[in-house]
Amino acid sequence: MHGSRAFRHLRGGSKGEPQDADKSIQLRITTFFTDVLQNELGGTDNTSPAGLDVDTVQWSPSGPRINFSTSTASWLSRVVASPADKSQVVYHLHSEILNGGSHPLRRVFESLVKLLSQLMLAAGASCTERSDAAAQVVRSAARGMESACSGLSRLVLQVLPPLQMALTEAYVVEVVRTSLFDRMDGVLRKLLTAAHGAENDEANEAVIALGRGLLPSHLGVSRPLWLESEAQPYATVVDLLRSLPLVATAEQKLSLVQDACIEIDACIRRHHPEVSAEGLDSSIALCADELIPILAYALVCAELNEMLIELRFIEAFWPAAEEHKLLGSAGYSLATFQSAIEVVRASRSNVDWAQFLSPNSATRTDMDARSPQPLVSDSNDDGAGVGCSARTQSAGRAAADPPLGKQHLHGRASSSSPAMAEAEAAPIADLESWAATVLDADEAFLSSNERKEMQKGELIDAIRQDEKEQSEKERNPDVRVRSSGACLDVEL
Repeated sequence: MHGSRAFRHLRGGSKGEPQDADKSIQLRITTFFTDVLQNELGGTDNTSPAGLDVDTVQWSPSGPRINFSTSTASWLSRVVASPADKSQVVYHLHSEILNGGSHPLRRVFESLVKLLSQLMLAAGASCTERSDAAAQVVRSAARGMESACSGLSRLVLQVLPPLQMALTEAYVVEVVRTSLFDRMDGVLRKLLTAAHGAENDEANEAVIALGRGLLPSHLGVSRPLWLESEAQPYATVVDLLRSLPLVATAEQKLSLVQDACIEIDACIRRHHPEVSAEGLDSSIALCADELIPILAYALVCAELNEMLIELRFIEAFWPAAEEHKLLGSAGYSLATFQSAIEVVRASRSNVDWAQFLSPNSATRTDMDARSPQPLVSDSNDDGAGVGCSARTQSAGRAAADPPLGKQHLHGRASSSSPAMAEAEAAPIADLESWAATVLDADEAFLSSNERKEMQKGELIDAIRQDEKEQSEKERNPDVRVRSSGACLDVEL
């Protein structure tokens, strides 16, 4: 399901969109490789000068005539002897053939980068403002990059025949894609910014609003997954996400997202060593409703300036030959990434985060202290288990696992109004449940501009009677939580 959803997001576009720029780019790339055989690699200008140990390639109708330098011949011999040694193929091809040395393929590579930059920047210049036309240029650029990568990969294999083995062919494609996307990164980001800059700015504003004080608890994550004793929960996940701008291809970026999702699970297991080796206990099971907000939290902490652009890059430049992978774990990771970013973007409109995260708010004090809240458990809790509040338990599974995008704030704001002061004086033990009640009470109210005009005291008074009854139950310290199996035992 997640994979198919991610698949549908790739290379969208209306059937009636203009194709002139796309056809022009494709034609120029096809013509480029034809010209390469006649000019860059053709004729007699590529013969080896007397006494120089260099690679030469001459192209004729009967095929290429290749003379390897001593260095290249030695490298290819090692590759043939150990084709599974990926590192020696990748390093030499990337550093000594395409991006260094004097090999004829380097001249071809540089000429191709120059052509692609000219074509794509010219197409982008025709879009004076962010619009559907800019998105069409991105799609044309994606198809152009596909053609360029395919053509250059074929040429490399023709010029270096020993690499025409099953394993090494895959390495060649990877090196070519990495090299081209690395060199074209600045141009492609300009095109993506023209098409998606507004929504990227919106995502950045949400990250700034949430700020450094954000904790997993603020995004509705159940308490056992807060990792309360750690200086920064899920710090290793944050580090992985910060590497997204440092890798070149869509495949490498999505692989990092997959690693981040796996690392979330690893962080939880390290924090809860009592969990059985067979899997997470039901009270701390990592389902999509938990994984998505945790990833959203990590994205905010990573403070990526182009978080949304990274997502659009993956969607736009995922290789056509690899689209089948989006029906599996890669597609699940992409859908999780998409949903996590939507959680971040929606957070500002759903919640006035400033009042909860301001330095003077009672919530910030509670957040820094990370004081535990009373927990209850019942054998008939419909699977909610440890970490759910009494109100959440009574509300059933719908409240225990809220729908995606619903934010739960672990705290309440301070106010100088009499109504708020009186409400704060009353015991409200379950702050998370209090916030959930507010959010569930009137979603239309939360999404409207009227919220700014209403008094906080009126909102508190509307639920105070219910809170009084709830707090009476939660005042009783004689509550014991014990779950069967390798789980958590909590005594209050």
